[in-house]
Amino acid sequence: MSKGLVALDRITSFVVGLVLLAAGVGAVGWRLGWWPGMPERIRADGVGVVDTAWWPWALGAAGVVLVILALRWLLAHTGRRQVSALTLAGSGRQGRLTVDGEPLANALAGALAGEPGVRSAGGRLVRDRDELVLEVTAEVDPAVELRDIASAADAAAADLRLMVGETAVRCRVLLSAQRRPNQTLRRVS
Repeated sequence: MSKGLVALDRITSFVVGLVLLAAGVGAVGWRLGWWPGMPERIRADGVGVVDTAWWPWALGAAGVVLVILALRWLLAHTGRRQVSALTLAGSGRQGRLTVDGEPLANALAGALAGEPGVRSAGGRLVRDRDELVLEVTAEVDPAVELRDIASAADAAAADLRLMVGETAVRCRVLLSAQRRPNQTLRRVS
């Protein structure tokens, strides 16, 4: 999700929350009689809009617009995060230097998977808040020393930065502990 979409979500959530809070306080205050002079019931006898010929069409059009806005909002939040290629520094008018994201992610995951105590590892190149992130997920043995895994991940990330450039991509390593301790260790290379 982009920074603009996150900001729009937060602002919209804040405004909707304020409106709902004000409506709730107003309803409670009306029920408890906090505002003298407010009627106990609101009558809508004089409102003839519902009986006009255009009312069902206007209500239907408003419903269609709300459905389109809701679908657009959902599509904006389910955007494809995975990136297929990374453009390297040195690209210009003469040509573009790129590297495929999948082999790059697999190389980093393979370096981590070769460490003792790592059961499996996989990776992918994603766009997260307008930054390219090489995300590696690894399942580790619960008894493994996390400092060793962190050192191996730092070394692999440093090698990656040497290959593709210092600011081209960031690395994120997500570790999860093995769920069944009786399994034998497997190495994925």
